[in-house]
Amino acid sequence: MHSTIATEKQEEAFLTPPKGKRKIVLATNIAETGITIPDITCVVDCGKHKEIYFDEKRQISQLKENFVSRANAAQRRGRAGRVQSGVCFHLFTKERHDEKMEENQKPEMLRLSLQDLVLRVASCRIGAIEDVILQALDPPSSENIQRAVTSLIQVDALDEKQNLTKLGTHLSRLPLDVYLGKLLIMSVMFRCLDAGLTIAAICSSKSIFYSPLGLENEAQTAKLLFKKGDSDFLTMCNAYYKWRNLCQTNSKGESEYVRKTFLNTKNLISVEELRHQFMNLLIEMKLVDISQQDARDIQRCRFHGPKSEFFRIPPEYDRFSRDASVIDACVAASFYPKLIQVDGKSGQYHTLNNQPVFVHPGSVNSSVGGKPQFAQGGVTRWMAYHSLHKGNRLMAAECCTVDITSVVALCGDTDIKGLSGIINMDSGRIRLRLQHPLSSISLRIMRSKTREMFEKLLGETRSSWDSKEEEWFETIINFIQNHSAHFRQHQSLLTL
Repeated sequence: MHSTIATEKQEEAFLTPPKGKRKIVLATNIAETGITIPDITCVVDCGKHKEIYFDEKRQISQLKENFVSRANAAQRRGRAGRVQSGVCFHLFTKERHDEKMEENQKPEMLRLSLQDLVLRVASCRIGAIEDVILQALDPPSSENIQRAVTSLIQVDALDEKQNLTKLGTHLSRLPLDVYLGKLLIMSVMFRCLDAGLTIAAICSSKSIFYSPLGLENEAQTAKLLFKKGDSDFLTMCNAYYKWRNLCQTNSKGESEYVRKTFLNTKNLISVEELRHQFMNLLIEMKLVDISQQDARDIQRCRFHGPKSEFFRIPPEYDRFSRDASVIDACVAASFYPKLIQVDGKSGQYHTLNNQPVFVHPGSVNSSVGGKPQFAQGGVTRWMAYHSLHKGNRLMAAECCTVDITSVVALCGDTDIKGLSGIINMDSGRIRLRLQHPLSSISLRIMRSKTREMFEKLLGETRSSWDSKEEEWFETIINFIQNHSAHFRQHQSLLTL
């Protein structure tokens, strides 16, 4: 038993075995508090568990194996005598239990990312961020606090004085990490809201793809049937859209469809519930400007299963939810500086701070050895990713290819040299050269206009754009679409 197993499979652990048969349940620490199986009379406790630790310096998550605390051991012991008498065997010595184990599990503040906490403290305006956090019962180190602050400054959620920006104010009201929150807001601006809601919801919940034990290859093959572009995000959207269309047209065939395609109905329902929650928040924050009646209709819509009604995105916010180039540009702009450079000559790829990285085997971009299938042809490619995980090696879990031209047009702080066409992003983090130096003037103007329109969106409502700004918006969209098409056929208009 573990959390990623489908509900139907988890229920098998609760079945009473036939007479003369013994039931053995192998479980992760989900068995400590998450479940109680009535007929369990014996527990064998290995005394270890795996915990997620977030490295603020390298911005990666790592699953580490540690000994449990005494409180964890007591919970495991309790599984055997919960509803009847039982016995527990602990596979560690009494000396370790009494003298070497911690009393309680390490607090999340010392293990997980501090970005959300820093953002909440900044929004409360109760003092200097570091001073407030250091007053906690188990405070993190000052270095980790400052690293979290720096990462929020890079996302433009905080300014240099550690005050909330307009973007940071909105992000603090969304129950998401800052990158997914920014993706929601960018998808409002670029009118691909349906895709933005779907990506944010899927990345915030358990996987919609089901990979049963012993059928991993079949599950991965089924997943590739949904592949769209070189993007895990578009692939996830495509799987969700096909499931949603089936529910709307033939709900009776839904159960058979998800079984054949290895989709998880429970997690898909959870995704739809999250989409609905995020949509209501965007309306409350006045980032989505619709009539009160439409807002009430969306709010009343409650999704409980495949036969329920799905809420509808206003058409004016959903022009480009099927446009891969616009969605990829939104993802790149939202997740920056989470980029991977893929060297087509050597096949090596690394993050912007030079960490060697591989693609997770579950990604549609993975092939043998964890290398992207497109890492060939001598052309440097770029990928945006949502998170990095450290196991035997560093891996990007969800990623997509992006046009570096869109990254330069929408992300970071740039120094563009007009005569030479050299572009420095974020003090040399990315260094590129325009193939046509005169394009630097257009690029500067486009970056300036995009930022102005984004700031206006954050401060007021979408309807505040005037006709001239709407024309600029169409120009920016055309730029993304045309350069992305050229990128897919040849290479980026920028060189190293």
